[in-house]
Amino acid sequence: MEGTFPLPEAQLDHIFLRFSMGYPSAKDESQMLDRFRPQSDPIEVEAVASALKIANAQTAIDQVRVSDIAKNFILSIIQATRSNDKLQLGESPRASLALQRAS
Repeated sequence: MEGTFPLPEAQLDHIFLRFSMGYPSAKDESQMLDRFRPQSDPIEVEAVASALKIANAQTAIDQVRVSDIAKNFILSIIQATRSNDKLQLGESPRASLALQRAS
């Protein structure tokens, strides 16, 4: 669901990835209800990565080389969306950049 109103194309273009997580199990949902009761104690959250590790991962991503074969495959996917009569609007250049980064 996009919310109260559908998002305009200019905003949809900024969404990097979208996927459905489905519904939680009854057990998980019960635990969620317990956590959000006003009388329950706040949960403690532990860090899984330091700021330095995250910064290093971002730097490593920027050093990944993309072969011409992979780049051409990305372009063929993007171009296919632009020439498909079943689609109202093809993917933008921003989508090709996002697909390359996600790949």
